[in-house]
Amino acid sequence: MRGGAVHVVDVSSRRDRVVAHAWIPSDEGIAWSADGRWLSVGTDLVPAAGGPLCRPFARGSGLYGDDPTLRWSATGEALAATTAKGVFLYRPGGKPRRLLPAGWTAAGFAPDGLRIAAQGPVRTRTLWTVDLAGGRRTLLYRSPSDVVGAPEFALWSGRSILFWVDAYESASIASDGLPLLSVPAAGGRAAELVPYVLAWQQFVVPCGTGAVVVSGPDRYVSAGKSLLLFPAGRDVSGDPSRSWYDPSCSPDGRSIVATSTRMPGDEDGTIGSAPRTIWLLSENGTRRPLVAPANRAVSAEGARFAKDGDHVLYVRHATRAGAPETLELLDLRTGRSVRIADVGTSANYYGVDDWATALAWYRP
Repeated sequence: MRGGAVHVVDVSSRRDRVVAHAWIPSDEGIAWSADGRWLSVGTDLVPAAGGPLCRPFARGSGLYGDDPTLRWSATGEALAATTAKGVFLYRPGGKPRRLLPAGWTAAGFAPDGLRIAAQGPVRTRTLWTVDLAGGRRTLLYRSPSDVVGAPEFALWSGRSILFWVDAYESASIASDGLPLLSVPAAGGRAAELVPYVLAWQQFVVPCGTGAVVVSGPDRYVSAGKSLLLFPAGRDVSGDPSRSWYDPSCSPDGRSIVATSTRMPGDEDGTIGSAPRTIWLLSENGTRRPLVAPANRAVSAEGARFAKDGDHVLYVRHATRAGAPETLELLDLRTGRSVRIADVGTSANYYGVDDWATALAWYRP
């Protein structure tokens, strides 16, 4: 997203083309359908090849209320839309089908696309799975009292669902990290995995058959974060002299790229500006810097593995708030990077860059 336009950039050829002009609500972003044919941009659906926008939940549709949130399935081009009228299933070109009544929130699809995790109405403080074919609901978790906040979905990981709980229902306390729990997707007892995890999607990411979790209290990403690989719960960062976050796993789950800053932390300020570098970590605990700029005036961060496992896409920018950013492609075999595109600037709060508001990578 740059200058009010949606750009699609082919990584191989570096061809940059505008496919739409669209506005993104501040709490939404860009996401690809699983088949790569569509992009959700806020509440609009944009054909990746260009063409008219699809707006099934726009004003006048009868389903609009506030800003609907859209979640793509892990397969095909189905999505779940949470609106003021309920949760609807939709495929571009079809008609929305109501799955859940008003008050429910669609949180995330199962890997096979046959179920979704859903948060019940706020007053119920519950987490469920819902079968898409028959609508059968399975209760997974209910907050133990009205004092405890509602469970917040993090990730569907294999046969388990990971979620945060806010014991004090306080936005300020939650900013310094919340307990991350795991519960069997078929139902069962929930168990705490990590006592403090910041409630950002890029802090709980899939890795092989498990997940990598960014562990550690404090709202600053530059303060005391480590990377835990589950289901074993092993610390794969292993260097407390640095803070580690924003991980991405290779397709085989054996390697992790992550952003790192030196300790002590809290030097970022409200808008993060600490120098950042990208490291390659392995599941056996070895690590080496991948992109380490020669001076503290340049940062590299936000690395994401390509599907081939040989390339990493990352963001490079001057180490100051609001600096223009470029998208770079690193070849792990040669160590060389090439510039792919200019991407403007992204939102940043306590050092967390919300890449989803500006970037999405389709990896066929």
